[in-house]
Amino acid sequence: MVGLEGRTSLLFNLSGALKASPQFFGEDGRPGNMIGVSSHLQIWSLHRLKFFHADFLESDSKLVDNQRVIHLSQLWYVLVEGLNPIWPSRIQLAGKSLGDVWPCPALKKALGTAEEGEDFVPFHKLTQWITYSLVEVLEKIAKWKVEGLEDLTGLPEYRNGMSVCSHFLPQVSHNRLGGLLLDHGVLTLKPDVLPVDPGSGLPSVPPSHPAIIEWRAMTVIEL
Repeated sequence: MVGLEGRTSLLFNLSGALKASPQFFGEDGRPGNMIGVSSHLQIWSLHRLKFFHADFLESDSKLVDNQRVIHLSQLWYVLVEGLNPIWPSRIQLAGKSLGDVWPCPALKKALGTAEEGEDFVPFHKLTQWITYSLVEVLEKIAKWKVEGLEDLTGLPEYRNGMSVCSHFLPQVSHNRLGGLLLDHGVLTLKPDVLPVDPGSGLPSVPPSHPAIIEWRAMTVIEL
């Protein structure tokens, strides 16, 4: 199975991350401990009822007209800080792995700066994906209100375009928007910027290629 080794590594890293952050996930290292409900929350998953009890986000929330309210930034902080160790990272800043964050040469050229990190573009595609999923659970199942959803973006995929969570943008459900912008001429690839694979005759570059970084960034901006 393609990608099995990488996914296995994520699971091992997840175990370590949960145990390393008891302030988010509790002493028992349970993912549900990040959410926080004063009574057990029931979630139907894989045709079985799963129960969890948690308290982190609940402690940072507020009650408005008997409804629990949190800001998206609170959930985001838990996921970025708590799950950061699980993601493979090629980039570090101040000794900390950054995950899905990449240097953008075009941005560095435009800024004319040599400051470390100022040309980095944060995408955090998988973390945003988890965030979208948890927001849906919190709002639909727990009946919480999550404020600040406008701070999320489309999911900046690097393999085949840009997907958008259907829960929030149903009119463009799972369209590959990055490719769509190219197809309709909103974004245009510079001539000879991508090397062509001799075997397939098609451009083939890694996710770290400057053209991919710029494409992902421009798609988020256009959205």
